Amino acid sequence: MLSGVHVVDVVDITDPLIIFDETGSRLPAGAALPAGEVWVLHLGTPTADAVDGTWQVLEHATPPVGWSRWWLARVSLAGAAAIRSAVDFGPPPGPWRPVQSTERADLLLGEPIEGLLGPDGEPVHGEPPRLRLPGGASQTWTVELLRDGAALPRRWTAFGGAVVSLADGSTGPLVGRFRVAASAPGQSPVRASVTLAQGVTLTTKRRLRLLRENGGLTSADVKLSAPAGVLVPSVVSLKSIEMRTSVTIRAADSTHRLDAVVELPHCALRRRVAGENGVWGVRPEAFTLDDLGHGACLDVQLPARLREALGHVPALVATDPAGGRDQLVRGARVADGVYRYRLAALLDSVRSDGSLALSLVLGDGFTAQVARIRGSAVAEAVLRRGDELRLVDRDPAPELVVRVTSPLTPWLRPWEVTVAPGESAVPLGPGYVHGGLLDVRVGAPHLASRTDRSFRIGDPNRVPTALSGVEFQAAAYLAGQAPPPTGIAAYRLLWAAADAGGPATDAGSRALVTQECAAVLGERPYAALVAGARTAMPAHRTVPILVRSGLAAHRFARVDRPEAITLLWESSPLLSLLLTSPLLPYRSGAVDWSPAELSTEEALLLDAAERYASPAGLDILTGERRWDGPVPPQPLLDVTDAPSPAATTALTGLDELRAFAHASAFGELFSVLTHVRAPGASSPREVSLGFAIVARLAAHGDPDAAEAEPGLRAAWLAVVAADPGTAASDLALAEYLVSHWHAHRD
Repeated sequence: MLSGVHVVDVVDITDPLIIFDETGSRLPAGAALPAGEVWVLHLGTPTADAVDGTWQVLEHATPPVGWSRWWLARVSLAGAAAIRSAVDFGPPPGPWRPVQSTERADLLLGEPIEGLLGPDGEPVHGEPPRLRLPGGASQTWTVELLRDGAALPRRWTAFGGAVVSLADGSTGPLVGRFRVAASAPGQSPVRASVTLAQGVTLTTKRRLRLLRENGGLTSADVKLSAPAGVLVPSVVSLKSIEMRTSVTIRAADSTHRLDAVVELPHCALRRRVAGENGVWGVRPEAFTLDDLGHGACLDVQLPARLREALGHVPALVATDPAGGRDQLVRGARVADGVYRYRLAALLDSVRSDGSLALSLVLGDGFTAQVARIRGSAVAEAVLRRGDELRLVDRDPAPELVVRVTSPLTPWLRPWEVTVAPGESAVPLGPGYVHGGLLDVRVGAPHLASRTDRSFRIGDPNRVPTALSGVEFQAAAYLAGQAPPPTGIAAYRLLWAAADAGGPATDAGSRALVTQECAAVLGERPYAALVAGARTAMPAHRTVPILVRSGLAAHRFARVDRPEAITLLWESSPLLSLLLTSPLLPYRSGAVDWSPAELSTEEALLLDAAERYASPAGLDILTGERRWDGPVPPQPLLDVTDAPSPAATTALTGLDELRAFAHASAFGELFSVLTHVRAPGASSPREVSLGFAIVARLAAHGDPDAAEAEPGLRAAWLAVVAADPGTAASDLALAEYLVSHWHAHRD
């Protein structure tokens, strides 16, 4: 026996197959073989059973010395899935040695359930997918299916070349999200995720949800059905403001569930400002002037079916709600199904015309409102909701002040509410919670760049039912449903109604209301003036009523209840002056008008007159026998209105006025008009003061003036309309002039 002999295992006699790569390196028995060229050393000539698939013998070679019974060849394994040792009449075939493959296992998915999505927006499949495994029967694949939330996967094996269903071996319907894995020696593993609701189907009559004309989407009802063992709601409704809605699908015999989403193909809108995208939605988007200055865009997403039906990029139309011309904005495709409309070109239009409504043209004669560009207005509309108002599309930034009045109840104190930024609810105060007309003014007093808006809402024929007695009668009159109320209790209301002119918007109707109310007030002058003074209405607003009613020229022989008039001087000096006029000569200093003749109440009334009257007026009243000074340059009354351009009709009574002044015994009195007469031209101020002098002469008992005054009222009213503040001041000035003249006349 030889010493020093070492035995080395070269080949496993039960698997007489040795593989070398192209470089001559031996490949281990457990390693996957390359799909290209290799050298095969096999005990004897291999039979057809040695190859799973096909191989191509490229070259035969002589085995090395001592390997005479072996077969050596260079072969291509491109068509083989695996090889093994196999000879005729020899030992059993050896184990398969897989050949590496570039072919991957395929997950075969059917059509998803249209309109049903998983929690992350992924498609949901009603039929379990199938898995096509590459290779041949020589390869064993391990398949794993792991449901989200499960501790362990379900695992099974299958041979290469098979197509297996993921439902194989399942004890019930597959419901939920699953992870799939499949692997085999020498094969690339496959991993995938799939969301399943086995056997569930979805049907609906509305496969496509379009934008509605006034915003939002067309609503839709969806029916879900499922096999035994799966629980689903039978009907799911999608509202116009919803793009999607949640639905839960359960496996009846387990805790398996799928929180899915029902979402049909639909249109969507998105705003883009300063390069930043907003979120997709279905409500019309809102833009501001500032947004347009920062490159505002409107993105519109259209589903494939609608794009195919239109065949072109739909146009965007910008419309001025006030009736201005339409402007066309063209869009451009920026992504699959997404069109972008750049709005910067509308900036000048919004600045000049105010808010614009944007509509998308989706077909012949059909447009859908998709956005609105807000101008500088603080709100676009006002709606009544029970006992509160709602500001529609309000500017969210500033604090707003809302002022509410009613043209049917103008005697009520205006209701004013401050609305915080972002808030839209405006609670209504007492007297305004009704369905009748309301005038609402919305302003932002602390933000000059915003434009105030006025709105009229409510039913013009509805008289507020909360009113009672004379207030209801007055409101019914202003609504055109009754004659004007009469009686002293109504006078306070008639002053307010005459001043407001009623709910009509045309000048003629408003003038008629003022005239009818003034006519009733003129029936009882003293009571009417007292009621008017108690309203504390500004002097320039009382003048038109005083002229129309004849109260500006009414004669009072005495002052009834002087103590009551004393209390009115502070709040209403002009009307109190007219009521006090019979006593004014007692402050003139004339010898025939001694203050000693006054009662205590009358003296106190004149004290109040001196306290609240204009110093310039008192200078006229207490001056020398003949007053010939200049007309005071400043108004005798505190009025805040700005004069309007003088109307030509204001001068139509000038000739008649001058004729009266020339023919009367008051030439000296009318000489004051020379101080206000424009050189070589007629002056509205001359007419205003002249008419007032005629009226106050009539009030002090001159019959000629009383006869002339009614014929001058139309021209006088034109003067009042042109400049009511000056007209009110001139009426007070005329009273001081006439009282002074009356006290000193011979």
